[in-house]
Amino acid sequence: DFMNFLAKQVLPELQERNMAMRPLVKAASIKFVFFLHDRFRDLLGFILYLLVAHLGSKDVVVHTYAAQAIEKILSCNVSSGDPGTTPNNPVIGNMELKIVFYDLIYGLLRIVG
Repeated sequence: DFMNFLAKQVLPELQERNMAMRPLVKAASIKFVFFLHDRFRDLLGFILYLLVAHLGSKDVVVHTYAAQAIEKILSCNVSSGDPGTTPNNPVIGNMELKIVFYDLIYGLLRIVG
């Protein structure tokens, strides 16, 4: 069960604020979210918040995977439900983005800077 694994293994690892602790496990957790983000649409705002913190990791793999997962989440759209229409409503709304915007931009600039 993906939700059970997410709740018991992945989210606790992403909530750990010590970025130097278990970087390979953090990277694997982020990759799990990257590949299966469609299954967790209701939690993507919270997961986005957790991923932004990982942009500050000194481990290249962790902050790179976090940036990729953030890009994937931000590009996720909600279908209007009408067959034949293209999805055009982002899953992450303005309010959720406002919460993480400063930290997101700062984290991204820190990586490239």
